[in-house]
Amino acid sequence: YKINAVYSLTGSNSPNNPFKGLKNVITDITDLPIHYTATIRFEGVIDGINELGGIEVCPKDSFRAQYPDDNPAPGASHWLYYDFNEGCQKVDGEHALVYARFRYLASGPSYLASDFSRARRQQEVIEALKDNALGMDLSIGERADTYWTLLKTFKDSISVDISFEDILAGLSFI
Repeated sequence: YKINAVYSLTGSNSPNNPFKGLKNVITDITDLPIHYTATIRFEGVIDGINELGGIEVCPKDSFRAQYPDDNPAPGASHWLYYDFNEGCQKVDGEHALVYARFRYLASGPSYLASDFSRARRQQEVIEALKDNALGMDLSIGERADTYWTLLKTFKDSISVDISFEDILAGLSFI
């Protein structure tokens, strides 16, 4: 199974609970019950990272990522290309999202196109986002304003099927 395909097929069958079929398939595969789901719009990731002034990523090799263009102009290529240099560099939200998600290379070491490399890059972006948000040298008021803006940004971009009480219970458990 491909998770995206399962979601696409099952989500339209149950508009009031689009994740029901997906949860069932994942439970069948893993033999673990799936109680909750969350969806994150990519625009929210871009906006959140931009709100923090970007993040730092540290590719081990230089490469050119080939990324699909969802809205190409008529007659234009369906691909966008993003260059990343070896070493640490600050990137904006769009480049961070591409860095985390790309599957194809126009040039660079082939290991970067693997799912394992992609998962590592996603973890790197999440870690950089967290470090940036928590490590900012701001006054209490500035920090509160920044966090409030981030919460509003993510609120509009994240959908969950978990109650606030369950979120609090999970946080206390952690």
